[in-house]
Amino acid sequence: MLTTIPGPCYAQLNERLVASIEESVTAVSSPISPGTHDSLDVAAKRLRALSAAHSSGSQGKPAIRLDGVTHYFVSQNQAARVVDDISFEMPAGQFLAIVGPSGCGKTTVLNMIAGLVSPSVGHVWRNGSPVAETGRDIGYMLARDSLLPWRTAQANIEMGLEVRDVPRASRRVTAERLLNALSLRGLGELYPSQLSQGMRQRVALARTLAYEPAFLLMDEPFAALDAQTRLMVQAEFIRVWEGTGTSVVFVTHDLEEAVVLADRVMVFSARPARILLDIMVPLTRPRSVESARYGEEFDRTHREIWRHLRDEVVRASA
Repeated sequence: MLTTIPGPCYAQLNERLVASIEESVTAVSSPISPGTHDSLDVAAKRLRALSAAHSSGSQGKPAIRLDGVTHYFVSQNQAARVVDDISFEMPAGQFLAIVGPSGCGKTTVLNMIAGLVSPSVGHVWRNGSPVAETGRDIGYMLARDSLLPWRTAQANIEMGLEVRDVPRASRRVTAERLLNALSLRGLGELYPSQLSQGMRQRVALARTLAYEPAFLLMDEPFAALDAQTRLMVQAEFIRVWEGTGTSVVFVTHDLEEAVVLADRVMVFSARPARILLDIMVPLTRPRSVESARYGEEFDRTHREIWRHLRDEVVRASA
């Protein structure tokens, strides 16, 4: 069971850390590289976002909690168990990656967190409240971008804000900010058919981030991208996310992607899904998805995950 720091204490701790970082930025008398300033600024921004996420949570309760969750798929009077007695807690602002063999139940767990599926046994909570349905605090992103072809990139990004009756001027400011942040400057008036797959996926990401969900659930969102485009989109996504307090649950088959992006990786067994490994990633933030792949900490974490997963992949394919 993961131990969480109570919200108010966490917020006070982060406030002190932010102040310390800002003092470091302003007090440096000798010249330092712009990259160092940028890293310190990102770190301070990240801590502020985490502090806000914990302060706005339910009195320090876990952002996500699953307790004894089991789920069956029923067809023709037969029940197939797909998830078996899964329990875990996740604090606000954490990035959790889930890996496991194909068809083991990862997406089912994601759907239960979202409120799209009710567990057969057990309970799911978000911010201390039982999950009964999908709320407006959820952003859900799939491998398919699902952009509306008759709307421009900017209009697609603004769609969630329209539903929330956000004024047009505010919608435009938000969309333009995200277009710039995700290297899509000047492409807002193009239609999905005029964009590459990587651009379309970044527009879908911007659409999901636009209304600032408290929870971001991602089901292999970059799986359809080629290797080079995936690296670029990963880098832009993590740079934008590190400035937020959003809690992320990220399903992937790519072990490198899991280690490079996440704070924590959970390994599921072959069906029915059980937790085989729950490991914290020993990489610092802010994080470069390029350089993070080279180092003993990455190698050690990757090996440990694969050691637990390898036999399950064989068992699932047998």
